[in-house]
Amino acid sequence: MAELRNISIDVILRNPEILRNRALKEVQDILATVRESWRVERLRKGASQGKGWVLREYTRNGRETGRMIRYHPGGGHHGPGPYWRVISFNVKSPIIPAKPPLEGG
Repeated sequence: MAELRNISIDVILRNPEILRNRALKEVQDILATVRESWRVERLRKGASQGKGWVLREYTRNGRETGRMIRYHPGGGHHGPGPYWRVISFNVKSPIIPAKPPLEGG
């Protein structure tokens, strides 16, 4: 599996499969310094509300653009394993399996 170094948000939005079997920490590290218009948040709905990780884009006026990269910890209706979902202007990627976090850490 190739490293994610120097991969931009735009590349991920165009090719969400890049995230297949990637750990949350790995993606967080490469996206640590993103443009001001992107904010790190938590999941807003469902059984995992307040959990997971979401990188969401906003306009200068504070409105959501509809573009985001989401990590879900799993355990919902998509199965027990963690997964990624990428949304670009309301076009959703399929569920992309993520690498589970290390046990105990």
